[in-house]
Amino acid sequence: ILDVRMYFIGQLKSSSPVEMEKQLSELDFARCSACYLVNLRRIISVVNGEVRLNGGASLPISRKYLRSFSDNFMKFLGCNGTINV
Repeated sequence: ILDVRMYFIGQLKSSSPVEMEKQLSELDFARCSACYLVNLRRIISVVNGEVRLNGGASLPISRKYLRSFSDNFMKFLGCNGTINV
């Protein structure tokens, strides 16, 4: 069983999933696959195409979202360059 918790402060005012994703990206969330938005503050590792979250959950990073997820995660970490996922 996957325990999913979202931590953010404020209200989401959206009329569509795309708008919700845009609002959440401003709150340090990033899409790692078509099914998952990840709270970047909860990531403990990114290994072998998986995001591991505190609490024990592991989520796949799809090829489609690999580049944008990596870019967002590096921005969050304040890095320039590349990471291995």
